[in-house]
Formats: sequence, structure tokens, C-alpha cells
Amino acid sequence: MSKIEEEDDFMSDSFLAQLSDVRPGLNSAARRSAQPPASSKSQSTSSGKWDRAAKQQEKKAKQAEALQTALATPLLTEASPGSDTLTAARSMMLRMGYQPGRGLGRAEQGRLEPVSLSLKADRSGLGHLAPQQAASRKRAAAAAAAANAEAEVAASAADFRLRMSAKFARADVGADLARAQRACRRLDTEAANEAGEISPPPAAWFWPPELPDEGAALEESADDADEQQDGEEPSPEEQLRLVVDRLRRLYSYCLWCGHRFDSPTCLLSDCPGPERADHDS
Repeated sequence: MSKIEEEDDFMSDSFLAQLSDVRPGLNSAARRSAQPPASSKSQSTSSGKWDRAAKQQEKKAKQAEALQTALATPLLTEASPGSDTLTAARSMMLRMGYQPGRGLGRAEQGRLEPVSLSLKADRSGLGHLAPQQAASRKRAAAAAAAANAEAEVAASAADFRLRMSAKFARADVGADLARAQRACRRLDTEAANEAGEISPPPAAWFWPPELPDEGAALEESADDADEQQDGEEPSPEEQLRLVVDRLRRLYSYCLWCGHRFDSPTCLLSDCPGPERADHDS
């Protein structure tokens, strides 16, 4: 075998395995082993970012708390509670003749407290929001005027409904009173015919205003009833109640049922009640 055949082929795998990796831009095995893993580096970076964000938030919270404390502290007070140290504003005011608890000016006609602070938190210029605020106030005034107008319309509608309801109620009372007066006159007349004498009602308004011509005796009974009446006439509601009570008590007659019962016991057991509402339900 020749010498050339005994040497390894420089293109074979065994020959290439003996060579070191010398390609440019690649780390050697020693440098790769010395570097930390990529995962640990990313973890440390993320934890550092979280720490910085938490510190910034804590710093902002402290600044906001200090700002609120400073805004809530009156200007003309001691630097610290219980100390004799004065703030710059209080010291300057005292040098100019200010007396605590008294107004400013020679005649002490001025204000007792200093002008309150108005913190501006945005970055817009002074007066930039004035048109928007004016438009907002205008819209609020228009909304308030519309609400007041709507409330007035609702109140007038409610008042109209109440007036109409009262009007219809008065009309119902008047119609019921006329029916009760006619029934009272009819039953009183029937009772007078049976007894042979006229028993006048307690007052003239127990009968309808237009009395029929039934002779001098009937007119005299009406005159006697007028003489017995004292003072002004009661309201139509009270008249209706009294006439209905007379019909039920003397004749066992229910105006709302339109029926004369055989006895007061039957009236109490069969009639729903002495009011119109008792018969409507």
C-alpha cells in the first residue's frame, strides 16, 4: 500500500472531526461555557423593569400625597403644629400688619382667609378651556330651563286633571243628590198618604227645590221645615249623606241599589253598603 493511501482523506469525516471550529463570528467552546444562560439574563432584565416601575409608582403616590397635604394646609398657619416657626406667607402677612382673625385693610373690611389655590393639572394654556366651559354652562342652563318648563307643563297637566276630576265628582254628587231628593219626596209622600198626615223632612233640601202643588198643608210643612233649618245649608256631599241616611233609616231604601228592602235586617244583609264605592266594587 502506498504512502498516499495510508494518509486520511482531508475531505473525510474523521479528518474534519480533528479540526477546531475557527469560523469567524462564532464563540469558542470556552467562551460559550463562561457566558450565563439566555433565560436567566432575560429574567433578571424583566425583574429589574418591574422594580423600576414599582419605584416610580411609589414615588408618584408620595408626591400626590404631599401635594394634597400642602393644598389642605392653610397658608397662615405655623410651619408645624405646636411650633413657633412661621411659614413664609404668615411671616410676610404679619410684617404687613395682618392680625389673625381680622379682615385685611385699614378698616379691616377685607377678607378673613387668603385666596384658595386652584391647581391646574393639564398642560393647556390659560383661558384655553374658557369657551368650552362657557358652552358647557350654556348647555346646562338650557337643560335646566327645559326641565323647569317640562315640570311646569306636568304640574299644569296634573292641576287640570285634578280640576276636571273634582268637576266630574261634583257633577256625580249633584246627580246623586237629585235622585236621593226625589226618592225621599216620593217615600215621604207615600208614608203621608198611608198615615193620613204629612211628616215634613228635617230641612227643605231633603226634597227637590221645585215642590209640586199639593195643597196648603204641604206648603205649610215646607215652611215649617224652613223655619227649623238653622244657619247655612251644608255642602252637597253632606246633603247627599244625610238624605241617603234618612232613606235607609226610615224606609230601608238604598239609593245605589234602587230597591226598598223588606226590613232593616234585610237591608244590612243584602245591601253592600251606604256609599257609592261599596256598589262599584
